[in-house]
Amino acid sequence: MTISTQTTKKKFTFNSEHKTFNSQTKSMAPFVKKDRTMYGWPITARDILILGTTTYEPGQLQKLSLEPVALAIDSHVGRNYWSGNKMVNTIREHLEDKSGWVYMVFHKSSGKRIVHGFLLTDNRGYLIDKWILGPTRKSYSVIYESLRHLSNADDVEVEHVDSRIQQVEYTILDTYKIRIPGTDIEQEIVERRLIELEGPAQEKVGRHYTTWDIYPEQEFLNATKLMSSRKVSQILAEQFKTALTKALQNIVDQRDLFPLAWPSMGKGIVSPYSEEGDN
Repeated sequence: MTISTQTTKKKFTFNSEHKTFNSQTKSMAPFVKKDRTMYGWPITARDILILGTTTYEPGQLQKLSLEPVALAIDSHVGRNYWSGNKMVNTIREHLEDKSGWVYMVFHKSSGKRIVHGFLLTDNRGYLIDKWILGPTRKSYSVIYESLRHLSNADDVEVEHVDSRIQQVEYTILDTYKIRIPGTDIEQEIVERRLIELEGPAQEKVGRHYTTWDIYPEQEFLNATKLMSSRKVSQILAEQFKTALTKALQNIVDQRDLFPLAWPSMGKGIVSPYSEEGDN
């Protein structure tokens, strides 16, 4: 449990990256309504209906306790393009069945309040939500340091028990050289494969084809029988690529998924033309 600075004899220090804020902050503790660099407001739970001898409608007491908070939010949040109504509604949602506190954290410059953010805790001091408004990156440091002073958190014990690799992923590039027999035209094409090893012992192997990194260039396609076709060569070229992909994958499928590196299987003849193709 974080110890309130009011219960210790140590000199109070506020350690953020904002030197001006640090120098102006002489104390900061939960359940305090006013200090040099923060205001605090107790917020009534929505389901509390009785105050003294008077019974109210659900939410009425909470609405009254939220009025100064809404005014503060409207005065300082709009300049940072935040939705004040959204923040108030969030507070209402969190405090449906419990009371809490809202804190506004700020410092003064040239007589003006520079608001860095708001904190929301329950009535025991446990953090519920926070809103960091800026106006600079130092505001993050101010708010996170404020959390140490305005909210409580139970200490937890952490013990490392085990480490297991759940999934290993490999990206493999396979290079093929294709050539047109009887000509000096050839080209290398590259297939990108994704292999996953899953399970505690990586006993499950899966392969996923993703893409061809390098397809046949148009010069290669033009040298095939595509250009003698009566169909549009560009359309046929796409069909050729698809058919060639299937033909080359038939070769790949003859191999095991592992090992990751395979020796060359040598040359082979594949026909990228289907029986129904226009040759």
